[in-house]
Amino acid sequence: MKFKKILQKLKQKFRENAPNWLFAIVQMVYWALHPKYPFIKIFPARGYWVAQYKRERLYVPSPRTAILGHFLKSYERVYERYFRVKKTK
Repeated sequence: MKFKKILQKLKQKFRENAPNWLFAIVQMVYWALHPKYPFIKIFPARGYWVAQYKRERLYVPSPRTAILGHFLKSYERVYERYFRVKKTK
């Protein structure tokens, strides 16, 4: 039981304090090793981050935000409180 709590605290600290580039790499390795999760590529691009799942791309300020948007599969619901999202063809 104590081991689980320690592990959870370490995960939390990593999520909060890891640099964005390291966070993105660790997440992609995790998804590659766990087939039940979709593999999402996360990479930096001129001041923002791109999360790509299959042919869909999501442009966000942080890789942590990219993960949330792709898992919910509803970008509007995630971001509409901050700005209006328009889909392009």
